[in-house]
Amino acid sequence: MHHVKDRLSPNLQLGVPSLLVFHILVFLSSISSCRAQSQLTAPSQPVVAVVGDDIILPCHLRPAEDASNISMEWTRPDLEPRFVHVLHDRKELLSLQHPLYRERTSLFIDELKNGNISLKLSKVKPADEGKYSCFIPKLSQESTVKLVVGTFFPDQPKSSSSSGSSVPVIIIGLIVGVVFILAAVLFVCKWRKNKLENKKHNNDEETQRVIEYNTKSNESEKEPLLEVVGQTDSGHVTPETVENLNEMETQTANNVQTKEDKEETEFKDHETEVQCLMDEEKHREEVKTERETLSDLDMQVEKLKKILKTKERDEKIYEKPLSRLLGQKKDKEKQMSELRKQLEEVDRQREETEKKLQELVTQKEAAEKEKDQEDRELLDTKNDLERQKTELQKQLDKMETLMERIKNEIIVLTEKKMKATKEKEEVVKKVEELEKLKNENFKTAS
Repeated sequence: MHHVKDRLSPNLQLGVPSLLVFHILVFLSSISSCRAQSQLTAPSQPVVAVVGDDIILPCHLRPAEDASNISMEWTRPDLEPRFVHVLHDRKELLSLQHPLYRERTSLFIDELKNGNISLKLSKVKPADEGKYSCFIPKLSQESTVKLVVGTFFPDQPKSSSSSGSSVPVIIIGLIVGVVFILAAVLFVCKWRKNKLENKKHNNDEETQRVIEYNTKSNESEKEPLLEVVGQTDSGHVTPETVENLNEMETQTANNVQTKEDKEETEFKDHETEVQCLMDEEKHREEVKTERETLSDLDMQVEKLKKILKTKERDEKIYEKPLSRLLGQKKDKEKQMSELRKQLEEVDRQREETEKKLQELVTQKEAAEKEKDQEDRELLDTKNDLERQKTELQKQLDKMETLMERIKNEIIVLTEKKMKATKEKEEVVKKVEELEKLKNENFKTAS
């Protein structure tokens, strides 16, 4: 029994730590998965500010994630250059910033660890009004905030209440605009309905007039027949009268048949004319709808062309620093190659000096006086070479660090450029598709 316990105890001792390690790994993986789900959030309502105020454009990572080492960009798409504030490797790239925002933007550095990447804008100007975008390249996420700039009135207190009071005014304006649009739509529908009713009424009146005319014509044709019948009733019946009566009846029947055929033909012509008018009205509506579709396509094409220009501009902006960094990379590689050659030369000289020292040590007894002088010189030379080697090694390490940083910047800029190029190609493809659809609709409308 003791042997069995001895065999089982190591397994139990090993099982407890492994179980703890498993639970710790599960906990860490759950934390990493939660962090991976962080989203970039910003308010959907516009931020309202007064000229001269300091305001905050809010933007956060939810759930909170440390953004201290994350590169981020605050931009305005309608500006050139579009960069408002850029943070890369914990450094602000002021060379890319638009002149309008010089010394007026800042981030909350102490709050970055809590996922707060909001932008503070000082001394607000009327030109600051517009849509701002917060973009994190690492997460490939972007969020927008709209800034509305108002004017300060002396009879109103300069506080946050003025910003809050302007929001209901905007909402009321939007409601009034929607009501006006609905009223215009109802007016157009009612006008079209009245137009169709008037057209139908006119058609009914025309049909009634045709029927009344046919009725009067039939009555006028029956009058001669009635006169002949009257003469027969008065006692003046002759064979000629009977023959005339038969001829008149035949003629009257023919006339009635002819008029009925004529009326039927006229009615059919009238129906054809009404159908033509309805087809023409329908064709006009279709042409109008196709023109509106073409107008919408033109607007979409213009919008995509503007986006295309922005992407081309971004691509050009990235090309300049990228080419500059590539040039610096070549220079640093050349300098590093020269330093390595110098380091190799120093190592070679040091090895030769050590060999000479070793030879002098073996010849110590033969020429001790001469050796002392040469030993001192060689030792000095060795020390100088060691010092040179140390300095060159420091320079080489510094160059390698700088080279690594330049490579990282090149990778970031290359990714941005590739993204801008890809977006540009997608926009070009959409423009081509819309142009093709526009041409097809134009051919159909013509």
